[in-house]
Order: sequence, then C-alpha cells, then structure tokens
Amino acid sequence: MSDRRRLIAGLVGVWLALVVTAVFVGVPRQRDAIAAATVEALTAAGIEATVSVEGRDVVLDLRSDADEPAAREAVATVPGVRTVDFRVIGDERGPDPVPPTTSSSTSSTTTTTVPSTAFVRATLHRGLVSLEGRVPSPELVEAVGRVVELIYAPLVDGFLEVVEVPPAPWLRALPKAVAVLPIVSDAELTFTDDRVVVAAEALSEERKAKFLGTLTAILGPDVEVVDEVAVTGLEPSTFHAEAPGDGTLRMWGRIPDDEVAAELHRAALEAYGEGRVADELVVDPGVAPSFSLFRLPFVLPQLARVPQWSLHIDDDVITGSLRGGATFPSGSAELSPELEALLQVAAGILTRNPTLGFVIEGHTDWIGTKAANQRLSERRANAGKDYLVALGVEPERIVAVGYGERRPIATNETPEGRAQNRRLEFRFGPLEHILGGN
Repeated sequence: MSDRRRLIAGLVGVWLALVVTAVFVGVPRQRDAIAAATVEALTAAGIEATVSVEGRDVVLDLRSDADEPAAREAVATVPGVRTVDFRVIGDERGPDPVPPTTSSSTSSTTTTTVPSTAFVRATLHRGLVSLEGRVPSPELVEAVGRVVELIYAPLVDGFLEVVEVPPAPWLRALPKAVAVLPIVSDAELTFTDDRVVVAAEALSEERKAKFLGTLTAILGPDVEVVDEVAVTGLEPSTFHAEAPGDGTLRMWGRIPDDEVAAELHRAALEAYGEGRVADELVVDPGVAPSFSLFRLPFVLPQLARVPQWSLHIDDDVITGSLRGGATFPSGSAELSPELEALLQVAAGILTRNPTLGFVIEGHTDWIGTKAANQRLSERRANAGKDYLVALGVEPERIVAVGYGERRPIATNETPEGRAQNRRLEFRFGPLEHILGGN
C-alpha cells in the first residue's frame, strides 16, 4: 500500500473514531427531563424521595412505605415515564456512592442524586441494534462503538452516556457481550449492578444454551445471568444466491415474512437491474428471522461488483466464494486495480461478519516450470492476504494457499484462456471450518 493510501486509511480511521464518539456520547435529554419533572411532581405532593431514571423507567427511594400511594399518583402525571419502582430506605441511610446534587428554594429543599450505578440496555431487533445507558469512561464507549460499527452499522440507534458511576463487574466484558446478540437474532440485555437480564427468543434449546453459555463465559463468575429466553421451536431460515458470471442473479431459500422478501428483492434489482434477477425465495412463517437476512441488502451491492460469486446462509452459517475475472500479468504477483477492487469487496464482507474466515487461492497458467508456478501462486495469494491485512482484517482470519497451475478454469492453449487462469479466488465461511481445514 502506498504512503498516500496509508495516510488516507489513517484519516478514515480517525474520522470513524470521531463519528462513533459523537454518536454514542451525549446528554440523555429525555432522561433528564423525566427526572426533573418527577422531582417537581413529588415536591408539589410534599413527598421527599431520591429519584433515579434509567431510560424512561423511574426508581424512587422513599422514606416510608406510607408515601407510596401518593408518590405513585404524582409520578403518573409525568409525561414519558414507562414504569416506576419504589424502594423504602427509611431515615438512616449510608452515604450515597455518588455525592448528591441539591437544589434549594425559600420554602423547601429537594434532594436528587446523580445515577448511582452503571446501566446499559442493548437491544437487537430485525437487524437494528439499540443502546442506552450510562458507563464510567469514554474509552468503554469507544470500545462498544467499534463493535457496533463492525457488526451492526448502519442499523444502529441510541447512545451511551459517560457519567461518574462506580465500577460494575460486567463493564469490561460489555463490548464482547454486545457482539454476541446475533446468536439468537432478536434479544435484549439489561445490565445493572452485578447482573444481566437476558430476554430473547431462540429457535431451540441448543441455541438458547449456546447463547447463555457464551454470555456466561464472557461475563465471568461475578455477574449473574438472569434467564428470560423463550424457545420458539421455529425452523431456521435459509438464503442462497449465485451470480454465474453473465450479469444475472438467482436467489432461493425460505424466509420468514413478506417484508424481508420485499427488501431482498429490492436490493437485488438495484444491484443487477430489471429482468436480470431470478427471485425464487419462498415466504414461510414457520421459519425464524436471522440476523444475516437483515444484512443482505447492504451486501448484495458489494457482491454485484464481482463477476462470479455464490453465497449460502443456512441456520445463520454463512459460506460462499468469489471468482474475480480480474487477473495478473504473466509472471507477476503485483495486484492490479481490478484485483484491489475485488479485495476491497472481500474486506467489506469480512468486516461486517467477524466470525468468518477467508481462504485466498493463488493460481497460474502453465507457462514455466511447475515448481516456479507453485512459488508464483503462493506469492499471489500472499499479496492478496497482505492487502486485506493492510485494510484492517485480522491476519489470523486469513489463509493464503497457492495451487500453481493445477486448477485451470480455462484452456491454456490460448492467450485469453491463460489470462483467466492467472487469478485469485476466495472462499469464506465460519472460522472453525475454513481455517481448520487448511
């Protein structure tokens, strides 16, 4: 990669970091408005209480349980409140974890507290991830932002607020926990104190066990995992697509509803054009939506830049291949602009699917000795790997292998056929399958 290209990549990285910070660090105006209105309503009712707000959920620490009916009536007048919980703390309290802020008037003094604990709610629904909550450091916000950008963008909503709160045992593991939501496609994780409440729908007991086991391993023994996962018993959805190299696309499989079908059809038509898409997808309410289905409208335009490819999603396991049409000059391992464009498509697929592994295959024509062609094919494969690593793909996810002249796709008797054989090809799939077999 040239110095100019490295500089551009660096600037893009800085820009992305700024964007992530701007999206996820902010002042939760709705929460503050609810807190202020709740304090005002309680003061008007003559009730002294400590007010905490999590999103639109209000928690009141009361001096006496006798105050609860009047407090409930007062909070019911506050717009935007979703739920209200009450705790009776009595007159003898220990010091608050965070010093309270107080506001005084000539007639009374109302005490409110800065939120005393870290809190995060992460929700994934039909491919969209939503985040809300408060954490103690901008570094954690950036770490979560990188995961969200990698896996979910552009289907992202909400933000995390940075406030002074004591550490919680789940904070360090939060980015990894957010990353595993697609195991069950739709899920909600609510982190507070030393526990996480897991509400989700899983296809089977096996998928439920995998999700809860993964979360438990990530969070460690100090975090209680509260299981509210329901098993639906639905069948997994499937999606298959092939572009044979003639500018057309065929899609088939079982998908859950008309909305998904319409979005996939629209994306395919935009990528390939009217009359060039064979849409054989079947809507079946007995199959469950998968996270990958909601990513496909962003992937299809990328794949349309590749002459020949296949993509298969079965029970959210993704496999496929890319075959370029972009080739090398005879005897060379230098990447052409066309090959770089193909590798950029591959980088996009890998970036958006961090569980995928990638095999880069280098090939040659039959000009030269077999030994020389084997070495040349390996150099070509490694040139492709180096390019992907320079784009930010982790090297441990990539295997480069050379096949020399052993796998031609065209005749070596003509210059045109030999040019087709001087190529890179790609296979991708789950890391344990792709990397384990090479």
